[in-house]
Amino acid sequence: MRPQAWKMTSQRLPEVIGVGPPRTATTWLYEVLKGHVGFPRGVKETDFFLRYYDKGIGWYRALFQDCPPARPAVELCPTYFVSDEARQRIAREIPQCKIIVTLRDPVARLHSHYRLLRREGWLRDVTFEEIVNSHLQGAKGLRMFDVSRYAFHLRRWQAAFGKDRVLVAFHDDLEDDAQKFIGDICAFIGIPEIDLAASPLTGERVNTITNAPRSRKLAKAVRTAMFRLRAHKLYGTINWWDRTWLWRLVFEGGEKFPGFDSALERRLRERFRSEVAALETLTGRDLSHWKESNS
Repeated sequence: MRPQAWKMTSQRLPEVIGVGPPRTATTWLYEVLKGHVGFPRGVKETDFFLRYYDKGIGWYRALFQDCPPARPAVELCPTYFVSDEARQRIAREIPQCKIIVTLRDPVARLHSHYRLLRREGWLRDVTFEEIVNSHLQGAKGLRMFDVSRYAFHLRRWQAAFGKDRVLVAFHDDLEDDAQKFIGDICAFIGIPEIDLAASPLTGERVNTITNAPRSRKLAKAVRTAMFRLRAHKLYGTINWWDRTWLWRLVFEGGEKFPGFDSALERRLRERFRSEVAALETLTGRDLSHWKESNS
């Protein structure tokens, strides 16, 4: 592949942003792309266009100033997917940006998202079934369900950036043929294909969540403190914390999350059926297995 000419490092903004949604292998993608693209200094996701936009585009630009000139600048931030504000701000600041959307079976993604929200103290100590029942009974404010409206949000990203500048990558393809999955993403970004045979992540899952926090209040307090550190770009402190046993003690020291029964799975698949059908029409992809219960 012929090398592309990227912008000078002092003027960098990302050429590519992976917008998620959450729990769709964006952490795996980040680990694989390291050393092949330029990521924001010290962090996978800045949340700039959602949480720190009032700090100004210069604050964001400075995070990419160390990106090697020969590599494209990339950010992966799964919280952007459902945000109208984030999408509009990216389109305004970086109108030629390429967008990567990673999609996963909505039921599996929803259960994984529930575990993430429990682990970090966003949700009180409720079961997955209780959360689902609350939603199906009309409870408001449960953003984790809005995230699974894939077709609804994808249309808006395509409208903002153009279909040719929005890549849809399916988690199913990562499971079936990880090399092709990363090859398609590399081609879209504009870099040589990464050989996964040389990667320590081959066949590995990244950022799996199996246990609840030891204390929801403590997890919530630590998570709030991390947001404050992010606001001051103290990513080194956050990264040090992530590697210690204290992190695991706070966020994963509680009971193991149970699975859920086939009846609940059938209810969820029925709930998402029309949205999956709309996604099939939008992408031309057969997603029949997302509409049928696995048990």
